[in-house]
Amino acid sequence: MKAKVTDFGLSSVGDSEEKTLVSGAWNWVAPELLDTNQSPTLASDVYSLGMCIVEALRVVEAVQSGKASRHCLPWTVADRAAMKYHATRGKLPGRPSICEDSEWELVERMCVLEPAKRIKISTVIDELEKLTGRATATYQTNSLADTPRSNTVEWETVSEVIAAARMSVIKCKDGVGEADGVIRLYGSLWERLELVQQLIGGKHSHACRSAFGALVVDADASTKNLRERKRSLISMAETTMRCHALHRALAKFCEAHFLEWKPPAW
Repeated sequence: MKAKVTDFGLSSVGDSEEKTLVSGAWNWVAPELLDTNQSPTLASDVYSLGMCIVEALRVVEAVQSGKASRHCLPWTVADRAAMKYHATRGKLPGRPSICEDSEWELVERMCVLEPAKRIKISTVIDELEKLTGRATATYQTNSLADTPRSNTVEWETVSEVIAAARMSVIKCKDGVGEADGVIRLYGSLWERLELVQQLIGGKHSHACRSAFGALVVDADASTKNLRERKRSLISMAETTMRCHALHRALAKFCEAHFLEWKPPAW
């Protein structure tokens, strides 16, 4: 069974210019949309989903305590003016007692007051999968956890690993010629990894650098297998899929850590 949020469309109206404006559901509306003529955005939807998570936790909390769960709203204040006052100042509803630290941290990242600083929906999905224990283990680089992984590399040696890997790709290219699209794909990956490393610099957290180091380790391991790969169609497909997965993981990493970077146009 899968639950889906479907009623936000019923909480908006269209004006003469065909703009969708918020008209209800105040408990879930992002602060920037309260009493304004602004249209909903992807960032405001992320905020609303965060409020849905708070509401779901309140329902579970009520059921476990034997209370009625029919009117469990995100905000426990009945006065809309009071709710608006708190929301527009970056304050969140009270934390449900059953809410774990990791769950509340996700809500906080989804409901940051400034829309540009809210995490993307792809990051929300990854984090929800990890929280529910359903995260896929087919490819570890899809993990965006802030907890440092064991198979990472020290930040001080990342540059050396990237330089060595780029040289390895160049040697592979010299051995097979320019016609091998897989080699070019890996070359593009390492160019982008080097660019992201420069964006991170010393401005981001240890957790961010550690997660990037883990991604570099995964990319390096995949690159080392280039010379040993078989010249079969299946092997070519597997190698290409691994590289595409690394490109996607890098794009998701940048989204999670608010790094301004554009994924490649393949």
